[in-house]
Amino acid sequence: MNNKITFVNYYPCSFGDSIVAMFNNQPLKLNSTNSSGSNMGILKQIKFYEMNIAAQQQELDNLLSLKNQAYAGHRQNRLDYTTFNQDFQVVTIIIDEFLDKIIKRFQEIHKYKIENPVISKILDKNPTLATQTLIVDYTNWAKNNILDSDILLKLSVMLNKNEMQEWCRANQLNFNVDYIDNIIGRFNDTN
Repeated sequence: MNNKITFVNYYPCSFGDSIVAMFNNQPLKLNSTNSSGSNMGILKQIKFYEMNIAAQQQELDNLLSLKNQAYAGHRQNRLDYTTFNQDFQVVTIIIDEFLDKIIKRFQEIHKYKIENPVISKILDKNPTLATQTLIVDYTNWAKNNILDSDILLKLSVMLNKNEMQEWCRANQLNFNVDYIDNIIGRFNDTN
């Protein structure tokens, strides 16, 4: 395993919490929507990305006191975590296939409630635009928040045990087949 701290950057509902827990070698814990029960949520909140650099550094220091190998985040504003410390690396989950299923999963879990006020207003006024709106939102998020320095993890790789194991080996990150089986099962359960 490598000695870098890994930040997992991902669009909501693309199984990032499960990947973080697997990289941290945590036992598999299940509930109806995810398998991590992660308490590392500051990097998933928009307010973190609106803070000044000193406040962000303080939040990162607090987070790192948990002494985990990996942390979950929904990067905003092109923030590069590696600017805080050269021993950080970023793995970004990209939805290369199955965007429609991730959107359905998002809708099932969040019931269309999201922090983006513009999207929330659109969905409040016209829920029939949910799929198109979320596709645009993901596309914009990906364009703005996947950086050249990121290590890319394709959703299609995550859904293939052999490819995922090889990807983890190549990137020196923990692999646990139980997590991948769980992700595949939850993915297939999406209506």
